[in-house]
Amino acid sequence: MVTGNIISLIGLLIIIIGIYVSIRVDITKLQAQIIAIKEKQGAQKLDMEKLYDRLREENRVDHQIMFKKMDSIMLMIKKNP
Repeated sequence: MVTGNIISLIGLLIIIIGIYVSIRVDITKLQAQIIAIKEKQGAQKLDMEKLYDRLREENRVDHQIMFKKMDSIMLMIKKNP
């Protein structure tokens, strides 16, 4: 009877250890996935910042061209009232 209880207890401990190891492996996998997602988000953020800077620069150039054209129109209007 005692031998049966000891074997059952050992079996239960083996099951608990197996479950613990399985949970730790799952946690490690999730941590690796979280790190990968954070790195991807960081790269996307950098890409968005570069795109924003490029669009801002293009917008600035477009506005300069537009203002030059407006200035030339205003000069034409002043010359020919």
